[in-house]
Amino acid sequence: MGLSEGFLRKARKRGSDFLGHLKYPPHVKRVKVAPDDIETFQDFLNDQIPIQSGRNFRRQPFSTSHLYKLYSEGHPDDLTEATFRKLLKKENVHHDDKPDFCGYCNGDYKDKRKGSGKNLEDHIRAKNAQMGYYKLMKAGLKTDNSYILIVQDFTQLNYDTKDIQDLVICVYYHDPDHESKIGLDKYHHIGAFPNTMSFVRTVWDKFIAHAIESYHPEEVLIFSDGCGRHFKISENMEMWRSFAINFNIKFNYYFFASNHGHSVCDAVAANSKRAIKLYKQEHKTVITEVETIDEIINIESNSVSMLITNLSDANIDEFEAMTGITKCHVFEFHHDGSLHAYQDAYSFETFVEY
Repeated sequence: MGLSEGFLRKARKRGSDFLGHLKYPPHVKRVKVAPDDIETFQDFLNDQIPIQSGRNFRRQPFSTSHLYKLYSEGHPDDLTEATFRKLLKKENVHHDDKPDFCGYCNGDYKDKRKGSGKNLEDHIRAKNAQMGYYKLMKAGLKTDNSYILIVQDFTQLNYDTKDIQDLVICVYYHDPDHESKIGLDKYHHIGAFPNTMSFVRTVWDKFIAHAIESYHPEEVLIFSDGCGRHFKISENMEMWRSFAINFNIKFNYYFFASNHGHSVCDAVAANSKRAIKLYKQEHKTVITEVETIDEIINIESNSVSMLITNLSDANIDEFEAMTGITKCHVFEFHHDGSLHAYQDAYSFETFVEY
């Protein structure tokens, strides 16, 4: 039965079954939102995120999930979250540059540990203190060359059907030749291993000497999130203590508050992922070798990439577990081996010594 593709397309479009052996599912009508629900939705937006005076758009300062939660509290059976999101997309909504997506801060996690009372106060204090101090010390590099500021974070890169880890290390330093007087070097350490402390130890055993020799700091400041799998753990603390002793330099480690670990590393990782995507599009190929990822990052993302082929078998000397470090956000490692922990960057009146 010789039927053209055009004829078949028209038949499918009409939902016709006259072809006998060719049956097509009946047309499913779109679910329409009742006019009353749309009116309620508009009233809600006008109340929560009104159109800016003299402008034609709404400014959304928090997450869509939080916005829907507020809506459903007053209208629990009107709209599903999926429908709510579709309606919201039709609105001219501008997201704030730095919306507060933290469930602790915006109230989504009221029933959890940091959701109310003193725990929430401590969380907000740590958030403001850590980010404020990070900005202060970064700005200080415009005139001060005595220290460097390092930010590190893990990200995942995809190639073929596999995932590999990338420990991104960004180094800020005083650069008198740069327009802003602050230089930034970006280093990627990629390998097909889990993002555990063994990966971190392998990278830093090699990178720490390079950092000291290249930037000649008198003091090193490190910032990262507080992941308990590879950063905020006793073994990592002991590693930095050993570096302070061996290099006779003071190291200060600052952890961002929970849910506030977004940093320059995320932007650097996004650039690398974009470079990999463009490479695959331009070459119309699937990347099957991790070495290709290494080359792409080195050449196309304006960064330095190092391939981790095996993990270090070096172990840290015996150490005792440091109880209570989850409550601390600042750790000072002195060249005499002493380690002081503080609640946050502005809590220097009290500390715990390990």
